[in-house]
Amino acid sequence: MHVSRKEFYLVPIIEFIETVPKEISERVSLSVGKDMEAAISVFSRLQVSTVQAFGLATKDSQDEGATRESSFVLLQFVNALKSLQARGIEESSKSLSNVMLCREDKDVCYRLYLLQGLNVDTCDVRREEKVSLCQCALVALQQLHLTKRLPLVQELLLREKAVTLSQVKSLLEFTLWGPADVTLGGPREREVALQRWLDLERATILHALVRTRAPLTITDEYQLLFLVRTSAKTMCEASILLDEQRNRSVCDISNDPQMSSYTNRHGAYASVFRAEHANLTGYTSAYGNTSTYVSSDVYQQRYDNGYPAVASHAMATLGKSSATGREVVKRTTLIASGN
Repeated sequence: MHVSRKEFYLVPIIEFIETVPKEISERVSLSVGKDMEAAISVFSRLQVSTVQAFGLATKDSQDEGATRESSFVLLQFVNALKSLQARGIEESSKSLSNVMLCREDKDVCYRLYLLQGLNVDTCDVRREEKVSLCQCALVALQQLHLTKRLPLVQELLLREKAVTLSQVKSLLEFTLWGPADVTLGGPREREVALQRWLDLERATILHALVRTRAPLTITDEYQLLFLVRTSAKTMCEASILLDEQRNRSVCDISNDPQMSSYTNRHGAYASVFRAEHANLTGYTSAYGNTSTYVSSDVYQQRYDNGYPAVASHAMATLGKSSATGREVVKRTTLIASGN
């Protein structure tokens, strides 16, 4: 795939100036004269999509791979926004019309590109609304249907600080490629453990690249950049942010009146339900007074050995919480006490 020296920009095979045909100018509602000339750019054959179209195609998928692919698209977009930020650009099109996803037939994942590299500035021509870069990232988060899955990303973007895009980038990278099997303690122990993991991962990936000499995919490129550019300190900060978000989720569940009432009626088993329910749900979060609960019907399999009545009542209790806007999503497994 042809990529220019400027990241996120496509290099055309050829460019030329041509008068825009009337049927095209009318279709795109260009408020210009009859004999408008435009720069025509010809690219190699690619599959083209938009962020919104990609999000619609994957929004109903329960596959973890689809979520990772959507998160990867968001990571690319955040990197593109950071490149604009580095050039002193603080606003972009709210509609994301200047963003496209392309891939060749042999590719699995899309590569994200920006259209500002062309001679036509679509924002000026169509007089589209421009918003801050963080707000653009929020639009992408919503179009990719990741708001509920990545509540911490939404929370960071709403703050709109100078370091927000960098924080979101680190968070997404850690979620995609960070260690899943490393025990993380306090800040010092955590950073040491992450540094050890990072050194080992760098050596492992480098050895694999030298041995296989396989061509890199877009995901390989980004994972390598993550391993080369990140630090144990950056990963530590990202993991702490995730822990803080999880802890807030636990507090939200613990302070819920219905859950407290349930605990009073059913004692220790309800406490186990609440603790495990919160512990296994990393993306449970609160939006104002409306909480999102994540639970599962597969709990029944775990409770067949002695706690079916308690589990059934727990699901019924959560399921009746629609009055406050709560949603029961069948995702995580409830583990019974003593199993």
